Amino acid sequence: MISGPSGWLETIISGIRDNQGVLTRLYGVSRDVTKRKSIEDALRKSEQRYLELSIIDELTQLYNSRHFYVQLEKEIERSNRYEQPLTLLMLDPMEELKAFVHRVDQFMYQAKNNGRDMICPELYQQEQLKW
Repeated sequence: MISGPSGWLETIISGIRDNQGVLTRLYGVSRDVTKRKSIEDALRKSEQRYLELSIIDELTQLYNSRHFYVQLEKEIERSNRYEQPLTLLMLDPMEELKAFVHRVDQFMYQAKNNGRDMICPELYQQEQLKW
């Protein structure tokens, strides 16, 4: 068993054939590419960090509009590819969200009163729709 520091090697091996095409010898060249690999890893990490900085707002740590439009384009493409409808719901600010949840809660209450308990009954049992 060999112990010591590990690293990366890049090896190129070629063969020598005789007149009949029979492989008679192999020769190769190896070189240490450990430094190159560590630089590549650092570059990959830097690119990932740059991507995060380009789509996440530094102050709020929320995704920005650039990310939204990229994701929206992907979802539209997916919707078209699978020939499925795409629904987009945008809520801004918090008051609209509260109003939306209130309307959903009213609908669920009416559905329950009309004997349609099968519409997400577990939400009412756990009272997750209560604001």
